[in-house]
Amino acid sequence: MNLLLPLLLAASGAHAQDPCNPPPVGLEDLASIFSLLYEYTDTETTPADPGGFCPDDLAKPIDTDDADARAKRLDEGDREAAVSLLAYTAAVTDSSHVQALANAAALLDSLLGSAMDARDDYGYIIDALLQLANDSDDPMLRRQIALNLWRRGLDDKNANVKALIEEYLPPAPDYGLIFPEGATEINAVLHSGDDGFKHSDFESVFERAGAEVKKESNGDLTVTYKVKPDDPALPEITWNITIRDAGWPPKGVLEDFNDDSVNVGMYGNHSQLGTSIDDALMRTPANAESTDLHWMDACKSKVFASRLTQAYPKAHIIYTKNSEYFHDMPLAFQRGLVALTNHYDYEQMDRYAGSGSLYQGHNYIYPHDDAKLTYFDQDNDGVPDSEDRIYDVDPGVEGELGSRAVHIANTYMGYSGAYGKSSEDDYRPDGIFDGQPGGPYTQITERKDAYGDKKFFVKFSDEVLSMDKSQRTASIAAEMAKHYGVEHRWSEEKNEAGAFLVGAAVYDVWSGSGYDQYNDTYLGDVSISKWDLGKHLDDHDFVTSAKLNDFVKYVREQREGGEE
Repeated sequence: MNLLLPLLLAASGAHAQDPCNPPPVGLEDLASIFSLLYEYTDTETTPADPGGFCPDDLAKPIDTDDADARAKRLDEGDREAAVSLLAYTAAVTDSSHVQALANAAALLDSLLGSAMDARDDYGYIIDALLQLANDSDDPMLRRQIALNLWRRGLDDKNANVKALIEEYLPPAPDYGLIFPEGATEINAVLHSGDDGFKHSDFESVFERAGAEVKKESNGDLTVTYKVKPDDPALPEITWNITIRDAGWPPKGVLEDFNDDSVNVGMYGNHSQLGTSIDDALMRTPANAESTDLHWMDACKSKVFASRLTQAYPKAHIIYTKNSEYFHDMPLAFQRGLVALTNHYDYEQMDRYAGSGSLYQGHNYIYPHDDAKLTYFDQDNDGVPDSEDRIYDVDPGVEGELGSRAVHIANTYMGYSGAYGKSSEDDYRPDGIFDGQPGGPYTQITERKDAYGDKKFFVKFSDEVLSMDKSQRTASIAAEMAKHYGVEHRWSEEKNEAGAFLVGAAVYDVWSGSGYDQYNDTYLGDVSISKWDLGKHLDDHDFVTSAKLNDFVKYVREQREGGEE
């Protein structure tokens, strides 16, 4: 079986092939790359002489649906030959051709899926993918292969696959980093903002836990917290904690990722749905190697997970699922430090740190939880990592901007009494389409996601990505809200008004006096002033059911009055 794989192993690491310029005749349309490869399998051409194939051909865009369909039409013998050719091609392709190698990995994934569906042997395809991952000089390609194997559910069936996947879904913190060489005095930093520092009651939480708390002249709190583990084989740890008021917008809250003396950190304050860390990201250099543990304890911090994971791809970051109370922030951190002292894995940490006297327990997405992949967009192409099967080396535009807008719109609809919490996360980002001026900003379709749940997938236009943050997010949110209304058979009048209010509420988050932006805006034939709009948005920026009903009534009255 698969007699050509030894050629792959012999060629592995060679990376000898140079780019072809121009591409060979007949290879221009690489949407049919599978046909090309299968033609080789049907002739006497051997992988040692792949018929003038060059990496630039394989680097062109591939339609994974088409690749899946073609793979399913192959019998077992042709599939083995195609795998051998792809594996050999990847092995002799220079590592600088990352997109070609990423596309080869995606095509191998299609072949793996077809073999699994046919219940044929697929061990050799896993071997080829692992070989490609291990030979790769690009950590993102290695990550893509790992996530594709995760999506196939193979982590419990192959020890090597499990080890690769756990690099990106780690089951436990990096205790060798947190407690280097058996150190028992460990530095931790908690960054808050003005409100968090004022209302979170850090002092009493740590004092009740037996810690010594001191207020410094600069306003910081320093905490000495000794924790004795349950396991007598583990040492007592003295946590030297600094709690800082980082102001608003909070500054320096990500600096710990570049500070070797701090390996456990937390941000505990408002989210503002991600804008609270924009300034910190601009001020703090990215760090591709940091494996620090950091607790992002702000409301729905999952919304800005994609930006953080792009800046710190190896870091162990804990995100919140929902809103987080100021009461819970210091408790979660204090209990988290106890869990670390006991060397808990993330499952144990969730059970311990997410319980107790928290108002909202188990509100966290830990690094081992594959739910985080829904919010990651590592290659910036607008497709969440949970669904993305191809690593786009250069997507050309910032697709993450659209991903973030979809997640924020989800959040607003979830907060809203009109749309309801059940609507949150019903929508998933789905990448970019070529929009037209004046055309729709989104294209929404329904299908199952990587977890087997039916979701609405939102493509967003390149036109909307060119807008500023407020306008872009409000525009996408309004179209998502309108789609929700259609799906739930709202009247046209209610749906139009609701979509407008959701967009207005989203817009106001970043505009401060955002109502001013709507002073000359029209809903149908009704002029909406900032004062009229303000009456129908509640005090927390979110649209309630009652406010929506009032607004529909107001619009109806204005229209009827206008006709008179």
